[in-house]
Amino acid sequence: MPIEYSATLNKKRIDLNYTFLNKQKNSRAALEDDFLYFKKPFKFTLDKLYSSDTKELTLDYEILSIKFKKQTILGKTYLIGAVDTYIENWQEYGQPFRIILKSKSDDNDSIDEDDEAILALAAQEQYFIKLYPVPFSDQITFQYHLNSAVDVKVELRNINGGSTITLAPFKHQEPGDYTYTVPVNSSLPQGLYVVRLQEGANLHTRLIVKSN
Repeated sequence: MPIEYSATLNKKRIDLNYTFLNKQKNSRAALEDDFLYFKKPFKFTLDKLYSSDTKELTLDYEILSIKFKKQTILGKTYLIGAVDTYIENWQEYGQPFRIILKSKSDDNDSIDEDDEAILALAAQEQYFIKLYPVPFSDQITFQYHLNSAVDVKVELRNINGGSTITLAPFKHQEPGDYTYTVPVNSSLPQGLYVVRLQEGANLHTRLIVKSN
């Protein structure tokens, strides 16, 4: 869902203006430790995808806070916000949301292939290795974050055996976020593969499916 968002610092207060679900609104917020807390409620209503109760076809949400992280991925810089929500109908916390903000100077307002990759990667925050697309065919985009300087190597293996493909050769890397898009031979057999990331003495793995 598209959102436009701007913030102005006014002394110790942040004034927000945003357009979401075709509605223009404003609010006030405070920023602490990269968390944006809303002083005026940021509320919105979404249609339920499925409902067994004909009297409850929508859900009323309130955004409680957004934790922003600046990332440069595939040559573009984004603010990625992890959103905490509350569902008023159920009186409980909502499922995780992500807000992906790109600079207004980016003339392309449409969602392109790179943006789709960013959205998919951002939704995998709980994983050390983030993968796109799933399933893959002729290329793989993968992302990871290092907390300290370490030697890294990334490989792709078919779980049924066969040759090992190097996605990122052995290299010493500094702390930070890393994103790569690597072409893969489309003639590889279909099936289940494992992405193996060696981070110093630590080994991280993710399964991914190969399609035609």
